[in-house]
Amino acid sequence: AAAAAAADATTAARGGKGAKRGRGANADGSEPVVKRAATAYSFYAKQRRPKLLEERPELKGQLGELQKAVSAEWKVLPEEERRVFEEQAASDRERRAAELAQASAQHQAGPPMEAPPAAAS
Repeated sequence: AAAAAAADATTAARGGKGAKRGRGANADGSEPVVKRAATAYSFYAKQRRPKLLEERPELKGQLGELQKAVSAEWKVLPEEERRVFEEQAASDRERRAAELAQASAQHQAGPPMEAPPAAAS
């Protein structure tokens, strides 16, 4: 048991599997990570899942079956109904591009420099 705990601690220290990272932070915890843009399907699924659970309570606790049902509905969703979710996805892609540009500019600028310590006379 002690060997397993030591192995887990070593893996976590290297930043590998099992490493504890704050949500939205880089491996070193320095700055937040820019979230990926959501797809049209993910926007649809997020909206549809709760409604589908109300309509079909037998799916509660059956995540795989719930996802299959949402996916099947998405595949036959008319183009005009999909357009709303496609627009949300396009907006989210624009958000991500802007955040990436801002993060890149901040990264290139580097951290603010500190004033050198005053020399003692």
